Amino acid sequence: MTIYAIGASALTGDGDALDAEYADEIGNGDPAFVTVQGDRIYHYIANSTSGATTDGVNVIVPLWESVGVAYTGALRWILHDVYSGTTAEKTISSGVITVLKNERHIHLIGEGDLADTLTGITGGTAMDKITLWRKAGLAYSIIISSDNGLHLQRNKLFTIDADYDNISLVCREANVWVETGGRTSAN
Repeated sequence: MTIYAIGASALTGDGDALDAEYADEIGNGDPAFVTVQGDRIYHYIANSTSGATTDGVNVIVPLWESVGVAYTGALRWILHDVYSGTTAEKTISSGVITVLKNERHIHLIGEGDLADTLTGITGGTAMDKITLWRKAGLAYSIIISSDNGLHLQRNKLFTIDADYDNISLVCREANVWVETGGRTSAN
């Protein structure tokens, strides 16, 4: 049996968007991959009996049954997974790291392979999201400080001193990163 995946370049908005695929050509369980330039890749699975309310990301409703015929049925595209970028190792240099496009999980290494403090992040564009971790297996701490464009909750330091400790940040504008409320301390 051959299954063809549907491809799109936007989630909604007709044209080349996933919601513009004709419902009469979609089968239950059909996969779709939506590559949104500068964002991420979304993986959807068609569910012909869902009927769920659309939210534009997790659930997408087809606009058309066929050419010129509006869709009113129960078929929905259900978000299965999001591929959101790469993992990178970054060595802190003079308190700073540089984040490149599509880097989402950053494993930090202290300068000189020693305990260090991160005081700034260069790079990033508005709404980029990253999670900072200490490189697994290291025996020293990395401190994240509210300095030089890093804005942490209540301006409190965050210490990464275990392999599963992490903190999530969102880019507000170039070189300005704000904690999103995602902080995990495994100790």
